[in-house]
Amino acid sequence: MRRALQDGINQLARAGNDKAVLGMALLNLHAALEEYFREQLANEIRLYEASEQKRATWQDLINLWESSRGLTRNDRERLFQHNSLRNDIAHGKPFSLSQPQVEEYAHFVQSFTGVRLKPDNSGQTSSDPAPPRPPQPIVTTNRGCACLTRLAISAFVMALLIGGYFVVNYLLLDGMESTTGESGLELLEEMTTTLAAPPSSIPPDTPAAEENKPPPSEPEAVATAVPPTATTTTNTNDEPSNPQTTVRVNANSNVRLGPSMEEGGIGVALSNTEYVVLETSPDGSWYKIELEPGKVGGIGSSRVTVIAP
Repeated sequence: MRRALQDGINQLARAGNDKAVLGMALLNLHAALEEYFREQLANEIRLYEASEQKRATWQDLINLWESSRGLTRNDRERLFQHNSLRNDIAHGKPFSLSQPQVEEYAHFVQSFTGVRLKPDNSGQTSSDPAPPRPPQPIVTTNRGCACLTRLAISAFVMALLIGGYFVVNYLLLDGMESTTGESGLELLEEMTTTLAAPPSSIPPDTPAAEENKPPPSEPEAVATAVPPTATTTTNTNDEPSNPQTTVRVNANSNVRLGPSMEEGGIGVALSNTEYVVLETSPDGSWYKIELEPGKVGGIGSSRVTVIAP
């Protein structure tokens, strides 16, 4: 509970007018309040769920609190109002509250739970003055040296181009051929090898080389191509290996404790974030993902797009 409350306080401290960050702060504040309800009403919830054969929803928690501990009408309305706003955020609807309104709800949550926290270092706002920038060393450049360097590089490139031109012409006059698929590096290597060859060597395509060729041997048997045999890779348990499914979140979405809208939220999956699916519900409407290390929950399949496999 304290972790979710601290996250909400930190996000609120740095949100400013950013509606997305304000929405995430509200989600964490509401999650902290719901965890507090479930901790305090553990016995009542156990009896209620055993008799009703279902998990207690947020409305059930409020009713149980009101019947066992009492609840003012204003507090009840405030709890339902912010729960409705939380559901709107989870379904990607625009967030309309201002920072003062979320701060008022944060004060209510801290007062209701009796836990008061301050923003930690990660919750500092961007309005804090930036530390003074250390003086930067002055770097002077020698323009004369830079110009000489550029001239030397230009002369080297020109020499390569001229040398390549004469070598290509030499090869053409000698009747040597090169394939069009060769890269520039392969052609230079071939030209270097040809020029470095001893004068007595005779290119294989000259008439003299044709005369010195050994008589053709008996035609070799042509190997018959054997089509590759399809292989099936199986794991050690004789079960086909399935590639992992990866999904991308379409818009900020609430991740719940289980595959149901009635389950409590554990955090928010941000838009365009990718996750590996750990498990899919039988009806395919929920995916189990790891929101962060040690924090696993369900997200609706309509809130994501499958990108792999």
